[in-house]
Amino acid sequence: MALIISAVVASACGGAEPTPSPVQPTRGAGGQRLHTPLPTKVVTATLAATASPTLSATPLVTPTATSSPTLSPPTSTPLPTATTTNTPTPLPTPTPAPTPTPTSTSPSTIYDIVSVSYDPDCSVTEVRGNVFNSDWSPASGVYFKVWNDWGWSAISNPSADGLWDIYLYDKPREMTWYVQAVEGDQPVSPMVIVHTDLDCEKGIQRARINWKKARPPLPVYPYRVVGIESHRTCGVTALSGTLLTAGWSPVGGSKVVVWNDYGWSHTSEPSVAGFWEVFLSDTPKKGTWYVQVVENGQAVSSVVKVVTGEDCQRGPQRIQIDWQHLPTVPDSTTFPYEIADVSSEKDCTRTEVWGTVVGENWEPVSGAQVRIWNDYDWSLTSEPSVISRWNIYLYDKPREMIWYVQLLDRGRPVSPVVLVVTSGDCTVGPQRVEINWKRKPRGPMPPEG
Repeated sequence: MALIISAVVASACGGAEPTPSPVQPTRGAGGQRLHTPLPTKVVTATLAATASPTLSATPLVTPTATSSPTLSPPTSTPLPTATTTNTPTPLPTPTPAPTPTPTSTSPSTIYDIVSVSYDPDCSVTEVRGNVFNSDWSPASGVYFKVWNDWGWSAISNPSADGLWDIYLYDKPREMTWYVQAVEGDQPVSPMVIVHTDLDCEKGIQRARINWKKARPPLPVYPYRVVGIESHRTCGVTALSGTLLTAGWSPVGGSKVVVWNDYGWSHTSEPSVAGFWEVFLSDTPKKGTWYVQVVENGQAVSSVVKVVTGEDCQRGPQRIQIDWQHLPTVPDSTTFPYEIADVSSEKDCTRTEVWGTVVGENWEPVSGAQVRIWNDYDWSLTSEPSVISRWNIYLYDKPREMIWYVQLLDRGRPVSPVVLVVTSGDCTVGPQRVEINWKRKPRGPMPPEG
């Protein structure tokens, strides 16, 4: 019998079906509901400590293209030279202001499904599996809840060394069960639906569900850095630049905040014709500065770190930073594959995109390909996925770039386009981006004729 995974709990059956005699759970320490096995036989589910999910054992596909892609510069009009008629005056001692921080929404899903498998067993009905941290180390202290359509439920003991299990019956049992990771009363994972039956030779009595803690993605800001220039001057220390739309038009009304490691900060006046400036000193000034675009009090760009020097023969004293708003990528809801999740991490040794492709029941999909391209007419298609895994190696160092990624099936797009922004600064990130796709559930076949 096929295993079905769904995000919607099936409603309870009507009164026409006789009510089964579910296992009566008891409450343990902390009020959690635990099942008391039948007195005639106690079966304890144990897992080998070396168990690991199917997906983690498969190495990433080595791409055929190992050389760094050659990028061509855009053909857009060069940025205008910023000028100002204001006479700079020494900056007064400011009142320290709070440093703006990126805003992000906490994901509702803390644990993702890694794999689901099942086996027949004539002596037990149970659900169990492994649970991992985001770095694939065994996770302890994670609880799982199982329930059915008849009002019965139980919560597992906390996972130990990455292992968890919930014993249900000492014999095959025909029932639909719902399994989910929980924290208190709150679900923190997708729900898995498991159908067990009475056929202990070829049916389902034991389900193994493996989970992994999701890595929170780094924020993707609407503005990217398109240029940084530095100049030497003995008369002033200042930061300035331009703010541009996706079509390279000036942006008015946005601000830039600058701060240092000593609690000082200053926000520019609203940009005029795209130009912004923050005056620091009327003499060469040594310092490390952090610069970020803000709109309505919210950060809308990554942080840029710059350094000025007090020796005007070596510089720099004036630094120009130009930002551009990201283009909007159209989406579509007609593709057969949807984005399951996107996460990212910092890496000082490479720039790379990778991920998995699974079917509607979370089974691995082989043979799928992924295409990536950028705004400079460069593109590359991955090797076919192997047991769901795919990857595209881009550079052997951090690279700042906007990428567009899409899943292909026999050369045809089968997913929405994912916009990915990588950073050239591995202390800020990201450099490695993971994109996982899942096939949407397919509806019933149309009648013949």
